[in-house]
Amino acid sequence: MVSVAALVLGTACDVPNETAPIGSAPLVIATVPAPGADDVDRLARMEVVLDRPLAPSSVSPATVQVVSGARVAPIAVRADPTLPGIRIEPQGALDPDARWELRVEGVRDLDGIVGAREVVVFRTGRAETAPSDDVPPWSEIGPLLAQACGDCHGGDAPVLGLDLASAEGVRATAIRVASRQTGERPRAGGIVTGLAGMTRIEVFGDAGRPEDSYLVYKLLGDPHIVGERMPPPDDAGAAHALSAEEIARVAAWIRGGAPTE
Repeated sequence: MVSVAALVLGTACDVPNETAPIGSAPLVIATVPAPGADDVDRLARMEVVLDRPLAPSSVSPATVQVVSGARVAPIAVRADPTLPGIRIEPQGALDPDARWELRVEGVRDLDGIVGAREVVVFRTGRAETAPSDDVPPWSEIGPLLAQACGDCHGGDAPVLGLDLASAEGVRATAIRVASRQTGERPRAGGIVTGLAGMTRIEVFGDAGRPEDSYLVYKLLGDPHIVGERMPPPDDAGAAHALSAEEIARVAAWIRGGAPTE
């Protein structure tokens, strides 16, 4: 059965993970472009917002496609736990004045549950505007992490050996360092569920993968983390969690390669 997403995009705050019924399939709740959109920019980035994060390994050009007739557009696609959902970027301008379908089929959530097939129909116009990337600098992210996490994850004996209070600490204890809290390592040939096998901050070359970074899920308070959301409340119970916008900035910093200079 094909269902067509029909809601306007909301913020991550509008779609908390706890609204998803346990054991239910992932549900698409919004898309960009919206169903039936006309005059869509030929280079516009696209989004599929779901009611929960997806398993990063299930999001690929095999499960997410942008199609017009027999033409399958080349795209870069990745899971994004901060939406939560999928981000799609055309690798070249889509054909102008054409009917397109954004198809999602076979993606899984972190429990391995497969979502229903989704198809969103839209039409391109003639505009061709290259999107720009905004990579938050360390001068923004460093103080944010130090203030939010540095009391526990800083100093001479940071908790779990994770130092987020300085650039040197992040480079030595977080970037490409396996997390101690993600549970069992994935088995060869098996479907990875939960957050197994993630590093604290995953960076490969000059690009990062927030969807494979345990730190992002810990900041979000995802149900699959070990222990509580970080940063935790203080002794008086005051919430210290980062806002959705701040977490999205941390994720964008990781995506840009987690620069610490």
